[in-house]
Amino acid sequence: MLGATHWMDVIYGSSKSPEESLRRAFELTKKAIALDDSDATAHSLLGWLYVFMKREYDKAIAECEQAVALAPSSAMANIWMSGVLTFAGRHEEAVRYAEQALRLNPFPE
Repeated sequence: MLGATHWMDVIYGSSKSPEESLRRAFELTKKAIALDDSDATAHSLLGWLYVFMKREYDKAIAECEQAVALAPSSAMANIWMSGVLTFAGRHEEAVRYAEQALRLNPFPE
């Protein structure tokens, strides 16, 4: 997914314009979901982008909930949900998702 590439450019410090990269990540991730609403990774990424770009925690949580609903056995979807809930101040819920992620993948790479 191209949106993830722009996100990773920002995370790894390789973007020449982090604001532009985040804007493109958001735009392309929304487009990916419009093309395939069953993409759990796209929903997870959009959740993170709502947190980091807009501080819209309710939308972020909704996207990550959709990701977990689409891929309940995905450790990534569960850990990203945990992160979004942490930023939203919902720590007890975040712990439950983190624990589920560890059950699903006890030795993440």
